[in-house]
Amino acid sequence: MVDEVQAERAQKARLRASFLFAATVALVVAAVVTPWTPWPGDDFGRAPWWVWSPLVAAVVLFVTGMGERKYTAWAGVVGGAALAAGVVSFLAWPREKVVLDGRRDDQVRARPWYEDVPPDEWHRVYAAAPPAAPLACSLAAAVVLALCVVMLVRRQRPWVALGPDLDPVPAPATATGSGPQEYERPYATGATLRRHARRAMAAGVAGVLVGGLLGAGATFGASGLQRERREALGPWWGQLAGSVPVPEDRLDEGAAEWDGKSHFVRLPDRPERVAWQRGFKGPVALSMCGRGERARGTLVALEESSRHSVIVGHDARDGTRRWSVTVRRQDTAELSQVAVGEGCTVLVLIGTVVLAVDAYTGKVEGSSVLPQARHGAWHFITPAPEKYPWPRLVSLSDAEYAHLTAWDDGIVAVRRSDAELVAWADRRYGSCTHLVDYYRNEPESGQLLMDDCAGRSAVAVLPEPEAPEELRKERPPAYRLPPLQPLLAHAEMPVPAPPRGCRSGPLRILSASVTTLVETEWDCAGKAYRARISLSDSDSARFQRWAKSPVADAAPDVTFVRSGGVHHLLEAWGDTVKMVDGDNFDVWWTVVPRRGDPVVGLADSDVIVRDRRGQRDAGRGDLYQPILVLTRSGTLVALADPYEAEGKQRVRVTASSDVARQPCAGKRGLLADKISGTALVLCTTKGRTHVTAVTD
Repeated sequence: MVDEVQAERAQKARLRASFLFAATVALVVAAVVTPWTPWPGDDFGRAPWWVWSPLVAAVVLFVTGMGERKYTAWAGVVGGAALAAGVVSFLAWPREKVVLDGRRDDQVRARPWYEDVPPDEWHRVYAAAPPAAPLACSLAAAVVLALCVVMLVRRQRPWVALGPDLDPVPAPATATGSGPQEYERPYATGATLRRHARRAMAAGVAGVLVGGLLGAGATFGASGLQRERREALGPWWGQLAGSVPVPEDRLDEGAAEWDGKSHFVRLPDRPERVAWQRGFKGPVALSMCGRGERARGTLVALEESSRHSVIVGHDARDGTRRWSVTVRRQDTAELSQVAVGEGCTVLVLIGTVVLAVDAYTGKVEGSSVLPQARHGAWHFITPAPEKYPWPRLVSLSDAEYAHLTAWDDGIVAVRRSDAELVAWADRRYGSCTHLVDYYRNEPESGQLLMDDCAGRSAVAVLPEPEAPEELRKERPPAYRLPPLQPLLAHAEMPVPAPPRGCRSGPLRILSASVTTLVETEWDCAGKAYRARISLSDSDSARFQRWAKSPVADAAPDVTFVRSGGVHHLLEAWGDTVKMVDGDNFDVWWTVVPRRGDPVVGLADSDVIVRDRRGQRDAGRGDLYQPILVLTRSGTLVALADPYEAEGKQRVRVTASSDVARQPCAGKRGLLADKISGTALVLCTTKGRTHVTAVTD
């Protein structure tokens, strides 16, 4: 009877062994192989070899040892090492390195040279969350370790071989009588072998199912811990910058009403009152934008110290502080540039990271990672030529997209609203000087000027990029390459060479209002001339001709493109303002706002205003377009440009104010908040900016 019970226990032990071995193998296979399958998600990642190899070794020891204490102990030790390695890999994931690198480590190893990377692999969308695969391996290793501990505590001897356990058969009784009955093992029959094979197979199948469920549990558990880790770490750019947006209860405080469609056109008719004054430790720029039925102008200031750089948004109407973004200085990355333009987006470039900050709310609405630049660093392409080192704060045209370049490493286009990469252009002709501007009436279409490119220059029409389908989703997939659209898909318009005997200087875009108006300087027989050409499209570019200025060795101090959408330019020549036809240098009118006081700033509006002194039925002669002029002394002068269909009429001065007049040892500038009707008079001295806000 005792032998029968022992045989039954041995049979059950062998079935448990089959179950545990199959479950353990299935668990480890599920934990190790899952990252190579598509179903867990792109941000699940993969475990490094030094995490999954100890786990596999632990299972091999556990299975081949057949429950022997020595093998089980070593399996537990190796499983504990796999557990610790996975946890360390998950917690010590180099988030900042991955973010700033711009490409995954495996791709960097596969293609160590920058030019070996295909253009469509330049840009990678990063969720920058620690991969869950090492943690899944750790959870699987924890299960293996627990089994080893249970085996060591409860097992006294190893399992016997996994052969069939045959039913005991009673031995014949001896003549001596009544001792305990002994059993002897008969030969195995076919039915017995089949019965035990079915039991072992069933135990193995059950083990595979349970092991698979444990593997799936480890996967989902690791994904859940990954989400908690991501939330604990905050946004992936949180190690680089911190954002303090506008509180919800103050979001629309002081904002003006807006219909959501019309342009911002208000200028102070009589700038006679100082609204506020303040000094800043860095440069400033103006953003004008609306949200829903409210709009406001935001003065964006950049102030830097030895520890951090702070980007602060102030209400242009009263100077109150609304939001801030702090960029921390680190060995790996620091603030490169800030781009501010019309519209609600402020783009912050931190090394290879681009953040899109809503100028109205101060919230970071999106982010992306640029590739590592092989030469120099990425910087924004602006309408005006900039010299190296690039300015820390730049202004961009009103458009839906912004463009960056890094010497001869190509160009990328990002959507301003969320900083998503949408288009690229590889290196075309070596090192070039790039300028970009957008049509006033169609801000989705831009013109890219490529100057001094291996002895040639061209203007390319920039189509409106269409974001890839996966980028239109609520959350773009991590670690996947979006199919970025080529940026320079249209034909390029070559800029005609100057006439024989003349040498051309650097090109610059004056206007992209209707066609692309390009200006340069010519040196013709020792005399300097200005020359302009209007380029519309590739078919008619060859018929365009340069227009040369009639006056040699002379150039205006300031050139300002009017808002009306045609090639009418305002030029400042000392204390004189001229309105000039951009195509042929014809002067339409001339005015001296304040004699002997040079003009340093201009602002205008394309709104038509009726003269307050005129009668309601006085006719079109009393209609005018307002212009605001700033002189070097700080005087603000309001001009009236008569709106008349035919003929030329002298522009007149309607108001003059000295409320912003004060000593300035540096450079003056003028910004006009056309939402609140506030003129911002700037004085920049040794990197510091003093702002005087003037209104009606």
